[in-house]
Amino acid sequence: QDVFDVRKCDYCPLHLPLLTSRPMKPLRIASYSRISSSRDESTSLERQREQAQAFATMKDGTLVAEYSDDGISGATPPLQRPGLAAAIAAAEAGQIDALVVAKLDRLARDVRAFLELADLLAQHDVVLISIAESLDMGNAAGRMVATVLAAFAAMERERTAERILESNRYLASVGAISGQAAPYGWTTNRQADGRLRLVLDPDESAILRAVVDAVLGGDTVAEAIRSSGIELHRQSVMNLLRHPVLLGRHVYRGQVVNGTDGLPMTAHEA
Repeated sequence: QDVFDVRKCDYCPLHLPLLTSRPMKPLRIASYSRISSSRDESTSLERQREQAQAFATMKDGTLVAEYSDDGISGATPPLQRPGLAAAIAAAEAGQIDALVVAKLDRLARDVRAFLELADLLAQHDVVLISIAESLDMGNAAGRMVATVLAAFAAMERERTAERILESNRYLASVGAISGQAAPYGWTTNRQADGRLRLVLDPDESAILRAVVDAVLGGDTVAEAIRSSGIELHRQSVMNLLRHPVLLGRHVYRGQVVNGTDGLPMTAHEA
């Protein structure tokens, strides 16, 4: 039986263990693929698998397993992703020598999670390799570059989130919405300026007016629900009756938006 030497070869492209007597066994490679949605064909699971297979062939390795997570965010902790958890289990069981990903962000979206995963694999002598960045976590230089890239990726995601938040704040300041679901009684309509605004839904608004009129006339909320036929739970109706949207007010993140005059903005029909 072949026995691996514990020494590492600095000249080997993957820093693979050396055999003491016989030719080295083919590298046992596992691939991990992840995608949050199926909209982007350039990062599809199939495309990622093809890249891993091409890499294994180029390195004269054997792709022994393919793990994937479909529709799961990179922000989800590794062990809470079925595919990645299975890949980690294979590493712990000594079934693979390398885990290959098409790109670093397929693994994790923050530096700490990425480094913890890389360290966990290293404890079981499994090398983490990213194809897009040409990174091999089996050497110090690869680990340093990977850490820097992961940090920049995390910073860019935070900046993107900040830009989206700032854009949504601006839309709120002009009475527009950013695509969230409309409350019962309204629907969204894209105006000439390209912005989404609330407009009354003919059918739902008529039912909602009946509920409001019944409550103002002295009926209880339960009686108003029965007489109007509104298809909402009692608590949902009560929340809606207290909502500033009934007065035409624009609400963003739970707060009524004020206009430039400092008064509550009337942004839509009520």
